[in-house]
Amino acid sequence: MDGGLIKTAMPLGDKDKKKGSLMAGSLFYFGIFLTCLMLLPSADIAGAAEKSVLEKSEASLGKMMGNYRLVDQDGNQFPFHSFKGRPVLLSFMYIDCPDMCLLISQTIEDYLEKMDANLKDKLMVLSVSINPKDDTPAKLREYGLAFTDSFKNWRFTTTEDGTLAMMVKDMGFTYEKVGDQMEHLNRITLISPDGTIAKHFYGTKLDPKEVNASINSVLQGGGVSSFFTNTFNKLTLYCSNYDQITNTYKIDYQFIIASLAQVLLGLITLLVLFWSNIRNLFRRLFSKKR
Repeated sequence: MDGGLIKTAMPLGDKDKKKGSLMAGSLFYFGIFLTCLMLLPSADIAGAAEKSVLEKSEASLGKMMGNYRLVDQDGNQFPFHSFKGRPVLLSFMYIDCPDMCLLISQTIEDYLEKMDANLKDKLMVLSVSINPKDDTPAKLREYGLAFTDSFKNWRFTTTEDGTLAMMVKDMGFTYEKVGDQMEHLNRITLISPDGTIAKHFYGTKLDPKEVNASINSVLQGGGVSSFFTNTFNKLTLYCSNYDQITNTYKIDYQFIIASLAQVLLGLITLLVLFWSNIRNLFRRLFSKKR
C-alpha cells in the first residue's frame, strides 16, 4: 500500500529548524565569498597605483632628512641641515608645470599672509625643483618673485640629479616625466626643527589653522597627527581618489556604490540559483505554523 500513500509535509522539529538555519547561513557566507570573487577582476589598477603612492608618502613620516646640498635662486649653495632648529615647509615643483605647482605655490603664499605672527621669522619655506636640467637659479628667481618679495624665509632651489633622487626617495615623493610634463604627487611637507619629517598636507589647499597648530606642535617638540595615521583614515584611503576639481583626496562614493551594487547582484544571482531550495525551506518552516 506504500504506493497509494499520499506524502504530506511533515512538521518541522527543532532539529529541522537547526538544519534550515545552517543552510541559510551557509548560503549567506557563500554569497559573500562569491561576491568577493566578482569584485577582484574589477579592481581599479590606476586607483591601486595611486594608493601605493600615498602609502609610500606616509611611510616617510618620522624619517630624518639628509644633509642634501641645494642651490637657491641667487646661486648660493647650502646644506639642508643649515635649517636645523627651524620648522620647514617643503614642496616640490617645476617652473613649466601648467597648473598644480602654481596652485601649490599660491596656497603657500596665501598661508604666509595668514599665518600666526609669532611664526613668521621661525618658519622656513623651500620650493625644490624636480627639473634641475631646465630650472636654473635665474629662472627660479623670476618664478619666485611672482609669489614673494623677499627670499629671506622662502627660497626656491635646485640640486643635482643624484641629490634629487635621494631626496625624493627619503621623503616618499613620487613623480614621473610624461611627455613634456611631470606627473607628481601634490603635497606640502612639514619638517620638524630636528630634521624629521612630521606631516604631509595633500592637495593644493592649506588650512591655516591646521598648519599653525602643526608648526606650533613641532616647535614644542610634540608630534603631529597625520591624515592617514588612525585606523579609520587608513581604511578611507582604500576608498579615496584624487579630485581634480577641488585638488584634494576624497572618499570615492562612486566606487563604494558600485561595490554595493555588485554585492546586491551577487545576492540576487544566488537567490535565482538556489530559489527552489530556498522556497522549499520556507514552505517547510511556515507549514509548522499552520
